[in-house]
Amino acid sequence: MAKSSRSKRRKRSTGGAHASTHYQDGPATAARHVASRLEGLLEEVRQSFTLTETEQRVARLKESTVTIQLDALPVIDWLERHRPSEKAVEVRQRLLFLLDEAVACVEMDIPEFAGGAISVSSEQPSVGAIKSLKMNVTASVMANSLREWADDIEIEDAQRRGAGGGKTEVKQRRKPGRRKADYPTEKREAAIAAKWERARIAREYKPTWAKANGFESERELNTLLSRVRKRKARADK
Repeated sequence: MAKSSRSKRRKRSTGGAHASTHYQDGPATAARHVASRLEGLLEEVRQSFTLTETEQRVARLKESTVTIQLDALPVIDWLERHRPSEKAVEVRQRLLFLLDEAVACVEMDIPEFAGGAISVSSEQPSVGAIKSLKMNVTASVMANSLREWADDIEIEDAQRRGAGGGKTEVKQRRKPGRRKADYPTEKREAAIAAKWERARIAREYKPTWAKANGFESERELNTLLSRVRKRKARADK
């Protein structure tokens, strides 16, 4: 009975036929997808200013934030099952606060984003511009946290499957034929990661930066950054 009730609550929360397609992709994939969405929040805020009416901007961004919440459901569910309950509550509250901040930004007057463009002025930035940049920093921090959760989820879920007798198969599926990188490769990838970090601080749009620096997609760049983070974590131990 309890399981049936939980299933019904989940069905209602996903919006029925309008549920996000990423909801079925698994928690690790969902975490990385939400991370990418959060890194694009500032761009969504800016683009919303192609609309002149505040109500239209708010409606447009709220539609986007709802899909982000739906995409995050597998991550929250995983945390509820495998971490103390307060951790899932903390992550959910951080996400909701961030999304509320993004909506608050489009409610403000931001001359720098007028018409959906980016206007650089020698004058003091507007209050709305400052708020949106602070929101972007918060979004970047949470995006990095979600990618770390994605790595943990993959490792722990693989270990659980391995305990059930499928350890070798899972390991081969996660890393199909990939060899340990040599020193020149590690050095090159670390330099790319450092270059992206400078670009991120300069508030460059990640998908555009990835294309401009020879990556076929943002996902390919994220994979490289994940490798660099793992190497750094091993080196720091």
